[in-house]
Amino acid sequence: MATRKKLPVKSAKKFHATVPYHYKPESLSLEKWQIALRRQFVETRSFGIEKTDGLKSPFGDYVVRNPETKNSYKIAFRGLNSPMNFCSCMDFKTNHLGTCKHLEALVFQLKNDPKTPNINREYVPDYTSVYLSYINGREVKIRIGRNYKPEFEELAKSYFDKDYTLYPEAYDRFVSFLEKAKAIDDDFRCYDDAFEFVLETREQKLRQKIAANYNVADLLNANLFPYQQEGIRFAFEAGRSLNADEMGLGKTIQAIGASQMFRKEQGIEKVLIICPTTLKYQWQSEIKRFTGESAFVIEGSPRIRKNQYERDDFYKIV
Repeated sequence: MATRKKLPVKSAKKFHATVPYHYKPESLSLEKWQIALRRQFVETRSFGIEKTDGLKSPFGDYVVRNPETKNSYKIAFRGLNSPMNFCSCMDFKTNHLGTCKHLEALVFQLKNDPKTPNINREYVPDYTSVYLSYINGREVKIRIGRNYKPEFEELAKSYFDKDYTLYPEAYDRFVSFLEKAKAIDDDFRCYDDAFEFVLETREQKLRQKIAANYNVADLLNANLFPYQQEGIRFAFEAGRSLNADEMGLGKTIQAIGASQMFRKEQGIEKVLIICPTTLKYQWQSEIKRFTGESAFVIEGSPRIRKNQYERDDFYKIV
């Protein structure tokens, strides 16, 4: 089992000038300002940092714990400003900066630990891996390792472009690529978030094909306006959405229509409707009116509610 190396949780040495939190200095771009704020944040906080892969190299896998929130995050550190760096926090996945305060806390500790080897050099692992880059939106990329480099370079040509980004048309062939990659080197890795994104993208493409010429009007016992049909198609294609129509434009019927479309075309088995208490029975009557089906209203004591959630009704309202 890999041993875990604990790093010092705090260092007094700062290496960034103070930047204002409430406004962007003219001398900094928006991206550099946001990165500077995260670096500044970690200089006044304590983080628990633990290396989890058992390797002596500063590069590798870590867990960073925030003692204030009690949350822990997994980090893959591949080098300063490396596009291969990763943190499991939501900020890293959405800010397009390639960093976050947890990753900056790790870099801060490494830079201030005199025992840490040089982290400015490029880190190239032996194994080849497919990862999800969050810098320019979400992109599936491949990083070629030292082992079997010519073989992986040749294989990648059919699936990845010159920037090592997965071709849009290669999503449907991705499983075939994984099989070929594993055949080259059993140590090849495809990270979970990359594989899940490939599946998610393929699923959305399938929904788009289904919705393109779908007769939404047949889903409900109602005459739908064109914008309502568009709203139902949009929710189905996206897989998740927010309907921000104004009051009186029929958000309820669009939500029911989207649920019916998911039921018929994607095989979903249950819908949970969460609404104000005063609207529970209105939702029940609308479902009956537009679909001809019943909907079960969840109510009563916690013990009774638990049994109600286990019912087989397609629609449940709480």
